[in-house]
Amino acid sequence: MKPTSELSDTELREVVVVEVMGWRLVDLIPGGQWWFEGKRPVASVNDPDGGGPPLYESSIEAAFEVVAKMREKGWVFFYLSIIPSDGVSRSKATFSRATPLGRKSPVNHDALGATPPRAICIAALTAVRARKA
Repeated sequence: MKPTSELSDTELREVVVVEVMGWRLVDLIPGGQWWFEGKRPVASVNDPDGGGPPLYESSIEAAFEVVAKMREKGWVFFYLSIIPSDGVSRSKATFSRATPLGRKSPVNHDALGATPPRAICIAALTAVRARKA
């Protein structure tokens, strides 16, 4: 499996929609492929007007849908814009969760990205995958 930071935008969107947002792709005959969230169809893959999942990895509005989903799952969200000495701006997103009794600090999953939406998606995916491990 590729590290999340090395995923292309399309690859990142595809795994975020399934692993974070909980959508699944269903083949309907007739009607082509549809994305479902639970039992509700949310987008047609065959829609000529750009059906399919939102551009979570490149649209800040769509990325905040990821933040909302993570909050539903009990995660707290933090964001920081970083401008290091090289002058190249980067975005840092963190999802944090309280820990069971006996642990001294919360569990944090951080990610750096070239843009805020990309950092949000990588951090969310990292947090969800860590919970499954």
